[in-house]
Amino acid sequence: MKHARFIINVVAGEHRKIKAQSDEKIRCLPKGLITDSDKAGLAVKAATANCRCLPDGGGISILKKNMHELSGIENSLIVCNPPYGIRLKEDTGLEVFYKNLGDFLKKRCKGSHVYLFFGNRDMIKKIGLKSAWKKPLHNAGLDGRVVKYEMF
Repeated sequence: MKHARFIINVVAGEHRKIKAQSDEKIRCLPKGLITDSDKAGLAVKAATANCRCLPDGGGISILKKNMHELSGIENSLIVCNPPYGIRLKEDTGLEVFYKNLGDFLKKRCKGSHVYLFFGNRDMIKKIGLKSAWKKPLHNAGLDGRVVKYEMF
């Protein structure tokens, strides 16, 4: 049993050393570099709490707005996990939502690179955009896809 404790202590010591070396490489997050939005107040509250756990996470702006309230996101990197109607059973209007999301990206996100996670792969066809690529991503039991779009 002493041998097992020795191995655990060595592994824990190495972990602390590697973590300390990695932490030294963390750069300050420029204010305004990352912005997030969601129409749900609870999602905004949860995201804000999660960001506060990050170094300089207080510099991340999280807005309570839906996409129609945003003026646009040009020449940026956009990463989004839109609803897929499984967890919240919100599939009523989901096709319209994805069409509207595609229209928003086309009209107000010129020059941006967009990465969307589709937990409901049927919605890839509903967004009305031509993808640059699609990659499988399994998340929480879902056989989803990450799809990249380049907005011109």
